[in-house]
Amino acid sequence: MNDFFKDLLVGKNRILVYLLISTMLTIFGLYNHISSSGNALRSVIEEEIEQSYSEINWISLIVNLVFVTIFMIILFKFLHVKKVAMSFEFLVFFFPSLTFFYSMLLPLFMQFDILLLIIGSILLTIIVYFLKQKYVVLKDLMAIISATGIAIIILLVFDFTTIIIFSLFLLVYDIVSVFVTKHMVYFAENIVKYNLPMTVTSYVEIEKEKAKEMIESDIKTNRIEQKDAELILKRIESQERVYSRVDLGSGDLVMFSTLTTINFFANGLVGLLLSLIIGIFSVNIMLEALMKRRTVFPALVAIIPSMILAILVGVLITKLF
Repeated sequence: MNDFFKDLLVGKNRILVYLLISTMLTIFGLYNHISSSGNALRSVIEEEIEQSYSEINWISLIVNLVFVTIFMIILFKFLHVKKVAMSFEFLVFFFPSLTFFYSMLLPLFMQFDILLLIIGSILLTIIVYFLKQKYVVLKDLMAIISATGIAIIILLVFDFTTIIIFSLFLLVYDIVSVFVTKHMVYFAENIVKYNLPMTVTSYVEIEKEKAKEMIESDIKTNRIEQKDAELILKRIESQERVYSRVDLGSGDLVMFSTLTTINFFANGLVGLLLSLIIGIFSVNIMLEALMKRRTVFPALVAIIPSMILAILVGVLITKLF
C-alpha cells in the first residue's frame, strides 16, 4: 500500500490518477450543462453552438483530422521559434480551457449574467496559461484541463453513434501514425522537447543498467548524438536513483473520459465502474509494458477496445437486471 501511494507521486499510478480526475471532471461538467438547461440565455448560446455543428458527422471529423495532422507536421518544424511554440500552446489550450472553466463554474453563475461566466472563464484560462510559462510543473494541469474541455465539447455536440465510429477510426489512425507513417512519433518527440501541455507525465524508477541500455539504443537509432549520450551516461552514474519518463497523450485522456462518461450516462453507476475498472486495468498493463521498453506506443489500442467492451457489458447488465 505504501508503494502505491509513493507511485502516485513518481510512478505509473500517477497517470492512472490523471485519467480518473479527467473522467470525474468531464462527468461533472456535462452534468452541469444538463442540470442548468433551464437558464434561458445559456440555452440560446448552446443551441447556437450545437446548430453550428449540426452538419458535422464522423466523415467530416475524419477529414478535419487529416487537415489538422498536415497543419501540425508543418507547424512543428517551426517550434524552435519561441513565439511560434507559445502561440501554438495558447491555441491548443485556449478553447478547450474556456469550455472547461465555463462548465465547472456554471452552477455558481446560474443566478447571474451569463456574460460574467464567460469573462471569468476567459480570465482563468489566461491566468493558467501564463502561470505555466513561469512554472513548467503546471504542464500536466493544463493537459488535464484542455483534455476535459475537449471531452465535454464532444459529448455536448455529437451523438453516441458518431462518437463510437470516430473513436474506432482514431484507433486505426493511432496505429498507422505510430507504426506506419510514424508522424505521431515525431509529434511526441517535439511535445516532450518543448514541454507542450499535450501529454501528462510521470517518472518511473529504473535500474541504472536498464537506463544505460536505453541510451545505447538511442545512439544506435540516432535519437541522440554520441557526445550528448556521454553526458547523460555520466549523469546516470552520478545519480543515486534513475527515472524513466512515461507520457500519455491528451487525446488518450479525451477518449478515456468521453467513453467512460457515455457509459455512465447510459448505464449509470454500473457503467461508470465497468469503464474505470476495465479501462484502468488495460492502461495499467500497457504502462507496465512501456516501463520495460522506452518507446512510443498507440495508447488508444488499450483504451478504445476496453471502453467499448465496458459499454457493451454495461448495456447487457442493465437490460438483464
